[in-house]
Amino acid sequence: MKQKAIIILLLMSISSCCNNPNTSSHFGNCTEIAITPPLALTIEELVADYDTIRLEASDKSLITGILQIHSMNDKLYITDSSLSVIFIFSKQGKYLSKISNQGSGPKEYIRIGSFETDEANNRLLLTDSFSKRLFEYDENGKLLKVIPLSFIPNLIASDKSKRYIHVNSTSKDKNDRKDILNNNIHIINEKGEVTETFLKDATPNRIDIRTACATSYTEDKELLYMPILSNTIFRIHNSEAIPEYSFKNLSGRKTVTAQEKKELYFEYNDNNIEQAEKDGYLISCGSFLSSDSLVFLDLGWNTLLYTYYSKTNNASITINPNNLQGNKGLCETFSAHPKAIEDNSLYISIPVEQAAYVLPLLPTGNKLRFFFENTNENDNPYIISYQLNTKLFSN
Repeated sequence: MKQKAIIILLLMSISSCCNNPNTSSHFGNCTEIAITPPLALTIEELVADYDTIRLEASDKSLITGILQIHSMNDKLYITDSSLSVIFIFSKQGKYLSKISNQGSGPKEYIRIGSFETDEANNRLLLTDSFSKRLFEYDENGKLLKVIPLSFIPNLIASDKSKRYIHVNSTSKDKNDRKDILNNNIHIINEKGEVTETFLKDATPNRIDIRTACATSYTEDKELLYMPILSNTIFRIHNSEAIPEYSFKNLSGRKTVTAQEKKELYFEYNDNNIEQAEKDGYLISCGSFLSSDSLVFLDLGWNTLLYTYYSKTNNASITINPNNLQGNKGLCETFSAHPKAIEDNSLYISIPVEQAAYVLPLLPTGNKLRFFFENTNENDNPYIISYQLNTKLFSN
């Protein structure tokens, strides 16, 4: 099983009135994204341009590894792979501050369970499943409040109403509360109590997969959420989960039925997900990223598909990142799973060791080669933001 896989998502086909398979349809307020067969592209055809970011490396800002990247208000928020620190950098890579309140005290977390940027209210939300608490910070990392919770949290986000919204995004064995297990959305009050639940869960079996990017925001700062094994991205509006995007399976792989979805499971030493993919089903182990311009979907368990949907062009393209042609060094770099999105830019992280590996493979005179030539083993991981060739969506 590929190591970077952190979610399982099954994409189910929905009937479409589209004549062009690359074009999405609108049913009411729900947009249908076409998952097409992968295009045969070179990396040079896929990526139009890119920028490199060198994160400041000092005693205060050394990163073990990058688990997540969030972008908000010209800042980059880096979740360290140790799950103990959130680093805050400028978009130019300058170290600004960090959240490192690990411990057992009243204002300290034992381990970071989830971390989300609240774009609607310019704040940061961190959960600790061990101490069952929610930590709220301002955008600079200053602690504002600590809220004890009445349950073991998965992921807590927010929206423009400033309410706390808990979503299911990881193993179900954490909770024995039926209201949390049977529904995906849980509204939390200031006392840490569940006051409302909705969006019925459609996956009764145990799925021990953690979702890294299960939430995002609409242009008007309402929360977007995709449940595990869902074919839909929902907009959370008041007490409703309204379909915002659904997926049309034109990939050539089989679609999983609702009943088959109920039979799928993934436990530590046993699963039937991999066999389902071998049997020809379309399965995803990636979450979603959404901006004002673009939606990114990571599909496939061992056989990968990346789907990019342009909101401007109302069209999608799909690639197999492992089958990209062109310069090998560029392919090795840009096939990395995107960790964040902003406008039309996707953010990837490159460990120092990988940079050293791809360096001799890059074209002479290439700006990425020049960037990697000026690195050393004590650097932090590098961040690259890249833009897609928009002509691919109009063709």
